[in-house]
Amino acid sequence: MSWIIEGSGGVPWICSYARSITAVILLVAAVSKLGTHEELAAIIDNYRLLPHRLSLVVARELPVAEMIIAGMLLTRSGTKYAGVAAAVLFVIFGGAMAINLLRGRANIACGCFGASQSSPIKWRYVIRNMVLSACALVGVEGFWPSGVSHPLAISDELAALLAASVTLACYWMALTSAMMLKRVSEEVRPAK
Repeated sequence: MSWIIEGSGGVPWICSYARSITAVILLVAAVSKLGTHEELAAIIDNYRLLPHRLSLVVARELPVAEMIIAGMLLTRSGTKYAGVAAAVLFVIFGGAMAINLLRGRANIACGCFGASQSSPIKWRYVIRNMVLSACALVGVEGFWPSGVSHPLAISDELAALLAASVTLACYWMALTSAMMLKRVSEEVRPAK
């Protein structure tokens, strides 16, 4: 079985898959941030890049923006603008982390998925955000040369969304398992 669709070079599938990955991540991030404005504002404040008043505004509006962008990507409404907006968001997130890591401030919460999932920032999170930014741009139909990309049927779009969701679920399970194994191995390891 081939990943390439005859005649199209598979580009519509790649666009749809990238768009779906981006949308699902933004949607999960947005939902996890809802109702935690104060905690999220504290995390944003801790980055020391914005004045406190602006941190409050960002904490309140960021989940809404993420949901709107995700909705636009999932419904194919203005995907060019939504893809670019998503890419810009990921670059901003990664840039904020990189600035703080370069300042030697690695012990601040990431805030990627709200206050409840706040692990300390790491360089791999910066890289992850840059990869997600590229993924968002790959999903932009205008990214590809004209005539290469054409819309898929709704059933194909849903298949790409399902594939993206399964990919992210597998990634999450693998990451969770790795963290659990690390924690168990640290508990079992004899003290020196």
